[in-house]
Amino acid sequence: MNPIAISVINESTILKQPDLRALVDALQVQVSQHFAPVWRADAALQLPANNQPVDGTWQLVFRDVTDFQNVSGYHNVDENGVPYGRVFMKTAQDNQQSWTVAASHEVLEMLVNPYSILAAYVPQDDNTGSFYQLEICDPVAPDNFGYKIQNVAVSDFVFPTWFSPYLAQPDSNRPSKQVDYTKSLTGPVPNIVPGTTISVFGWRDVSSPVPAAAQAAARIAAVTRTPSRWTKVPA
Repeated sequence: MNPIAISVINESTILKQPDLRALVDALQVQVSQHFAPVWRADAALQLPANNQPVDGTWQLVFRDVTDFQNVSGYHNVDENGVPYGRVFMKTAQDNQQSWTVAASHEVLEMLVNPYSILAAYVPQDDNTGSFYQLEICDPVAPDNFGYKIQNVAVSDFVFPTWFSPYLAQPDSNRPSKQVDYTKSLTGPVPNIVPGTTISVFGWRDVSSPVPAAAQAAARIAAVTRTPSRWTKVPA
């Protein structure tokens, strides 16, 4: 597979270059060694010397304050059709969230769903089913479900098997398959960890049953909906 080139740009007044360099090194390991074998997509992250995006590359941009609904990170596509992710340092600090987990979250989801338009159809029976947004970090989003690479915290992510009860649990005679990297989940959709939300097209958002205080402390940046493309359709 040909890696997708991603320019990592620092427009934050808070983020120091050595910390960014450590993150990029850890993300490269995660993408190429942990994520790519499962999702069949790879990336080559680069820190341009002039801190400007290299022509033809996707972008991961760090800024201080969010421009969308108090989230610490999201991914989208610009007017030229170029996918990008954004992470907001001060917003993450204010929300007591890990900026490195947020960055990992956005990079992985950008690679799987670069235009934020993809969903997986999960049948319930022969006549009904649901469309789950293909945002692979949302089901395991809170910081405490992530893991570390070279002492840098990164996001957990689900496998394609999470979107398919048949692939994850093919029959009673074979063991269930792994559905996320850290093995935090015991089964496929609709299993999610406490304190997060997944998006279901055409029906509703499904949240894990946790107390309001825990919900408030959860990593709200995990819900990476695009600002202009998201519509709620009532059941």
